[in-house]
Amino acid sequence: MASERRINPLNGSMVIIAPERAHRPSAFIKARSSLSPENCQFCPGHENETTSEILAYRRNGSVRDDSEWWIRFIPNKFPAVVYERNDVISHPLFQSHDAMGIHELGITREHGADFGEPGFDDNHDLTYELLWAMHERKNGRKDNTNPLPSIREQYPELVFAKFFKNRGEEAGGSLDHPHIQLLAIDVIPQKNKLEFSTTFEYSLKTGRCLLCDVLAEELKIGDRIVDKNSNYIAIEPYASRFPYETWIVPISHEKGFSLTHIKARSLADIVRKTFARLNVLLNNPDYNFYIRDSPLNSNGASDQTYHWYIELSPRLTKKGGWEYDTDMHINPLAPEKAADELRAVKVD
Repeated sequence: MASERRINPLNGSMVIIAPERAHRPSAFIKARSSLSPENCQFCPGHENETTSEILAYRRNGSVRDDSEWWIRFIPNKFPAVVYERNDVISHPLFQSHDAMGIHELGITREHGADFGEPGFDDNHDLTYELLWAMHERKNGRKDNTNPLPSIREQYPELVFAKFFKNRGEEAGGSLDHPHIQLLAIDVIPQKNKLEFSTTFEYSLKTGRCLLCDVLAEELKIGDRIVDKNSNYIAIEPYASRFPYETWIVPISHEKGFSLTHIKARSLADIVRKTFARLNVLLNNPDYNFYIRDSPLNSNGASDQTYHWYIELSPRLTKKGGWEYDTDMHINPLAPEKAADELRAVKVD
């Protein structure tokens, strides 16, 4: 197969699929990098070493910030942004603005287990529970006895939020204990703004959702599909930037990340199986996981046309000078081959 230049239909970014650069499949296998578990501040019993919890799922009768929890959301002790204004002096050429927002962590109980690994869902249905906690943290909880405001209600100046996970040193992780991060800010990043505008322009021309049309074509073609159930589909995207880059997408149009209990269980099932496949095939690789979501203030027409999805990228290759300078990735594994390998992995 000769090299191809492919274009991501959602944002126009280009990748080069270069199979001649690939070695045998085992060249992609990297054991997850090991980070020190000693004196882990995120493990139960160390709650006094963290900030106080915002949201927690815990044993009945336990109290806030004690050790009887299985999921905790806490403010990051070392946040990238804070929700306050500063005195910023700007220059016509060198512009500066407040970096205003919130930075939180969603911690799961088990130190040595992560998505798709043995033990992660043994004591609690953690995949489902964590997805539901993320839904509640973003959208709030309308419970009179135990209410939780949405991010938008609590922080009205914020317009963009992202859940993401950096697992392992190759993915930028600094702590070994599995945790999700939430970063919300008062501006929409340029890359995301481009994807929002691309989907909006497509909707203006066709009257349809761009990602819905992409999924319809993927279902017809079939060779990049890894798994699907009644609500979600896992695919290797056509213009994959990395080997085994995987998207998990709602089959029906959903403009923003929001779940029902039924959909949360359906999503947990495909997330668990997708990670299990990757872990078996690639020996538990380091990875980045993020939710590509609509803006928090999604009231405009352009926001209604967006279709949220999960992106999962194992960190198996290194960026070089070409990638850093052009932002055009070179992927040595065609997504069709990656999908074929992942489908072949048997999972429960």
